[in-house]
Amino acid sequence: MLDPGCRWQWLDPGLSDRETLRNVARRLDAERLVAYPVSIRVNRPANDDPALLEPVGDTGDSGA
Repeated sequence: MLDPGCRWQWLDPGLSDRETLRNVARRLDAERLVAYPVSIRVNRPANDDPALLEPVGDTGDSGA
């Protein structure tokens, strides 16, 4: 994942040289990442609602 501070340079269509891109791209500090379990509903494209981003308990969610 890229640090948000370099996103516009990364997305710049004028930058196509690999070495230049390597120099502007900065990895996101792993300590900034947060992981939590979400519903198995995220695996179905028909499900598209904000509740998909809500954390679920340790046992998961069997919702369809």
